[in-house]
Amino acid sequence: MLPPLPSTWPDIIYQMMPLIQKNIKFLRAQALPRSAGGFLVIWASEAINRGPLHTNFKLSANGEQVIITSPDGITTVNSVTFGSQKTDVSYGRKPDGSNDWLYFVNPTAGSSNNAVAGLAELLKAPSFSQPGGFYAQNINLSISSQDQGTMIYYTLDGSEPTPDNLTAKTFTYKNQYPEGPNQGFGPLLSASYQSYVYTGPLTISDQSSSSNKLSVKSSTANYDPNFYFPTSPVFKGTVVKAKAYKANALPSETITQTFFITPNPNRYSIPVVSVSLEEKHLFDYNQGIYTAGVNFDNKRIEDPNFLRQNSVPKEILRTRERLGSETVT
Repeated sequence: MLPPLPSTWPDIIYQMMPLIQKNIKFLRAQALPRSAGGFLVIWASEAINRGPLHTNFKLSANGEQVIITSPDGITTVNSVTFGSQKTDVSYGRKPDGSNDWLYFVNPTAGSSNNAVAGLAELLKAPSFSQPGGFYAQNINLSISSQDQGTMIYYTLDGSEPTPDNLTAKTFTYKNQYPEGPNQGFGPLLSASYQSYVYTGPLTISDQSSSSNKLSVKSSTANYDPNFYFPTSPVFKGTVVKAKAYKANALPSETITQTFFITPNPNRYSIPVVSVSLEEKHLFDYNQGIYTAGVNFDNKRIEDPNFLRQNSVPKEILRTRERLGSETVT
């Protein structure tokens, strides 16, 4: 909300000056009538050619200070010093015009903040005691938060840590599709993902002897995908994700690290890239991006006699068995 403005507002040029810069930064708001107590959206775009409400500077997401002065560039009308910001979350006064600043998950650009909920604190991301990578022996992984009074939640399956999933959520997937006419649709199967409350160091160990999970979920529309499923346990890593929560605070960013425990930490001669995401985003029957899913079944229902074109050669799919790797709980 704007500070009380003189009655000569249309003739006044206000200046906005981030003190992190040595040169004066400004917004020329001349001839833009607005009564005291009103609202005005100003774009810190560093693109004044876009219009009179665009500034010749940008604001740092890491925090800085902004001062609104009178035309003399000396007399302070209002100011704010802000810390680190988060994408799509606004920072503003509540009640309007007060000295109390809060974070708003539902921004109110151009209108009052009084009717929306605000949060007093933006939590920092947790820290891991060990970086992700390859280790020859088991490690004890500690997770800590710089903020007081936080609760840390973590996952070991690539899913997002959340207090709403401490009892595990399930999703459905399929391993068998009617690849050709008159073949069965195959049963719906289920898998789960879960969050945990962090209470002490986690033991990260070699999981390669565990049963395969990801590599035995179908990524094709084959009626029998077993020809490309691994026949023995594949090399596995452990993805650890952690996030801090606290009452009346905005949850932290999620921190992610992938750990590989193996007697031969130099087993690969090229860089290893770990891509982690929720398993359901890959294989969920209705929404997965790496499975034939409901769309293929619906196509078979619409046209029972259609023949698949451009099927992936089995020789290529078999490389999944030879080179497959996955992460597990």
